Parts: sequence; C-alpha cells; structure tokens
Amino acid sequence: MIKNQSKLTAMFISYAATGMTMVANIILKPFYIAHFGLDGYGLYTYIYAIAQYAIVMDLGISTVMTKYITEYRSKKDKIGEKNFAFHCLLIVIGAVTILSVMGVIIYNLMPGILSNRPAESIVLGMKMVRWMFLQIAVVLFQHYFDGIMLAYERFKVVKGIALLRTVLRFGLTLGLILGGNDVVSIAIGDAIATIICVIVSVIYVFFNIKFRMRWYRWEFKVMRQAGILMTALLLQSVTTYFNNSVGKILLGAMVNDSAVAIFDIAMTFIMVLTELPVITNSVFLPSVTKLVVNNADGHRLTDEVIKVGRYQMLICSLIFGGFLLFGQHFLKLWTGENTLVAWFVALIMMIPTAIPLIQQICLSILTAKDKRIFRSLILIGCTGLNFGISIVLIPYLGIFGVAIGTALSLIIGNIIIMNIYYKKKIKIEIGRMFCEIMKGILPCFIITTIVCSLLLLIPLQGYVWLFTEAIIFCIVFAVLLYFFGLKSYEKARVDHILKRRNISGYNS
Repeated sequence: MIKNQSKLTAMFISYAATGMTMVANIILKPFYIAHFGLDGYGLYTYIYAIAQYAIVMDLGISTVMTKYITEYRSKKDKIGEKNFAFHCLLIVIGAVTILSVMGVIIYNLMPGILSNRPAESIVLGMKMVRWMFLQIAVVLFQHYFDGIMLAYERFKVVKGIALLRTVLRFGLTLGLILGGNDVVSIAIGDAIATIICVIVSVIYVFFNIKFRMRWYRWEFKVMRQAGILMTALLLQSVTTYFNNSVGKILLGAMVNDSAVAIFDIAMTFIMVLTELPVITNSVFLPSVTKLVVNNADGHRLTDEVIKVGRYQMLICSLIFGGFLLFGQHFLKLWTGENTLVAWFVALIMMIPTAIPLIQQICLSILTAKDKRIFRSLILIGCTGLNFGISIVLIPYLGIFGVAIGTALSLIIGNIIIMNIYYKKKIKIEIGRMFCEIMKGILPCFIITTIVCSLLLLIPLQGYVWLFTEAIIFCIVFAVLLYFFGLKSYEKARVDHILKRRNISGYNS
C-alpha cells in the first residue's frame, strides 16, 4: 500500500513537472521569439537539433540500471548491486569522453555548417554548441543516478529533481535574457540547472540511500546481457533523435530558420502528448520486472497493460481532444497568426504518436524480458523510410513533408510491426488489449468532442475564454466517464479518493 501511494505521489510530481514545463514553454517560446525573432529562435532550435544527436550516447543507462539493480535487490545481492553499478559508471565515463570528442568536432565544423548565415550567427552557434554539449554530458550522469534511485523505488525523489530542474531552467533562462544576454542564454540556463540537479542526486544517493559503487569482479555474462539492452536502447535513441530533430535539420538546410521554428512549435505539442502518458513507465518498470522474474504469462501481462493503458488513454484523449478543438485559438494567442500552420503539422503526427502511447507499458515488458533489440532494429528501418519520404516531399510540401514522413514511419514501425511482435513473441492479447483499453473511454471522448465543438461557434477570444473552453471540455469528459466510461473498480477508486478528501476536509 505504501509503495502504491509512493507511485501515485511520484506520478503526481511528474505531472507537476510536466505541467511546469508546459507553462515554461508557453511563457518562454513567445518570449524567445519576441526577443530574438523567429529566425533567431529558429537558429537556436537548429543548433540544438544538431547537438542533440549526442544524447544517443546515453545508452539507456537509467533503464539498464533500474532493471539490473532491481534484480540484484530481489536476490538480496548487495555485492552484485555495487559491482554492476561500478561497471555502468565506467561505461558512463567512457561515453562522456567520446561525447567530449564529438563536441570538439562539431564545434570546429560549425563555420561550415552555418556558412550560409551571417558571421554573427556563426559565433552564436559555436557558443551554443559548447554549452549544449556540457549539458548533455551532465545529463548522462543524471540518468545514471536516476537509475539507482528508481531501482530503490525512490520515485518521488527522481520526479522531484526533474521538477527542480524545470523550475531552475525557467528562472535562470528568464533572468539571463532579461539581463540583456543573447540567445546563448537558453543553453547556459539549461546547463547550469542540470549541473545543480546532478549535485543534488549525488548527495541523495551517497548520503540518504548510502549506495556505493565498488569493483569486486568482472561480470562478463551480465554485462554482455546489459550490453545487448544498451545497444537496443541506443538504436531507439537514434530513431527518437531522428523523429524529433532531423526534421528540423532538413528544414534548416532545405527551407529556412522560420520553418524550423514553426516545426519546433508543432513538436512542442507532440512532446506534451508523448511525455504525459509515459510518466508511468519508469514508475512501473520495477514491478513489471518482478512479474517477468516470476514468470507471469501473456494473459497476466495483458492485464497489466490494460490497467495502465486505460489511464494513458484518458490522458491522450484529453490532450488530443483539447488540441483538436482549441489548438488554433491557443496558437493565435501564444505565438501569433503566422504560426497557425503548426496546428495542422501537429495533428498529422498526433494520432500515429498516440496509439503506441496507450500501450507504452509494453516497452517495460520488453526491457524486463531483454527483448528491446527487435523493436530498435525495426525503428531504425522506419527511420530510413522517414528520412527518404521527408527528403522527397520537402521540396513540394515543405514542412508538411516532414510531418507526413514522421507519421508514416510511426504507423509502420510502432503500430503495425510492433503489435504483431507483441502478439507472436510476448503473447500479449492485442485484440483484447485494445478493446479493453478503449472500452467506455473512446465513446465518451467522441461525444465530448462533438458537444464541445459547439463552443467554437461562440465568437470570443483571449486566454480567459480559452481556459473556460478547456475547463468545460474536461468537466463534460469527466462526467461522461464517471457515469458511462469507467469500469467498476476504476469508479470505486475515484469514489475512494473523493471520500478520503471529503473526510480530510471535514477533519481540518
């Protein structure tokens, strides 16, 4: 019970961190555009897309640490924990060393990469690269310590540190820009916030958990298995990087910086859609690992996917429905009429992105079973498809060519091929899974969207009316869910939460 409460609290903190990130983006992106112009902010986005490829050096270290240290803890093998952590620390140090070399190479290539831009832009680009590579290197250590804390089920601490980083980044960046600094301030604020959070993580791991990394012996067999998982996660990072960043690079090279900025605005909504449902994954990985260790069959694993998937379906429905109805209104207020094309671009990618998200817990099952490599290889193939389609379509469709390439690659890789694999190899009951996840929720979503579309007929503008529309949408959806959409155990849980709050309020 205490562990479940800890998970719920961790997810609440995660949503608070994601909400804070959303608020920060809502405030900062138009602030950036106002201070640096659409081209200036597009330059930052373009440079970040180039530098971000280095994050593939992460090797999924947080996931690997969580999985294997959880297994050692289940066996009460303290020596194994410390020994494995030492091996992974060497890997992180090696990755950071390689990353430093990559940073130096990119730094020296910047004059050539930005040769078609003014000399001032080249100088800014070189400054940004230095800070961005520093930030990415520190992130690798953050993920290392996150893995230890997650394995010890310190979910609240990990999510709390993520919230702290968001707040620090917001405050530092805003302060630096208001102090008269240039666009490099964004990279500087991000780097300093990350360094502070790593220091906090190190202190917590060493002095609260009292965890130590220590070499006892070489674990070739375990590290070979871990290496396969790291390779799979590396390949996955490559595809994630491509889908999130290479589109911006292509637009920067083939169109202009303004197109990059607009695509980045569209990707902001995709990232919100992606981040909110997957918050559950890191929290549930230890429990899923225990299910796999205990040889749970496909039926039991399907039940777990359904339980978490319905929760993720609710979140995806709220985000997609709200954006579909009120996204254009929001963009007009947020970044102006000249960025409305971002609404169409985001919609093209949203449905192919949302469908795999409602079964995202399947990735935790693959991790626990050491079967991530197949998915990564499939996604690498689809990445090539994405690249090819984007290259062909950009000259004709511009920014829409990238959106269509991304959407098609997601449909083929994440939806069609992976669900065949889940059914054949993991024995997930795909038909039952989708039916049970969508049962009740999908009809409520459709009815809510139709009813709330009437709000678009009211000729009001402004943030107050936008907020009112969103609240009405949430209330209508919640009421329909409570009476028609939720399963009996879900409704009982809601009643329990409401009853507990009422009792708490009465006692206070």
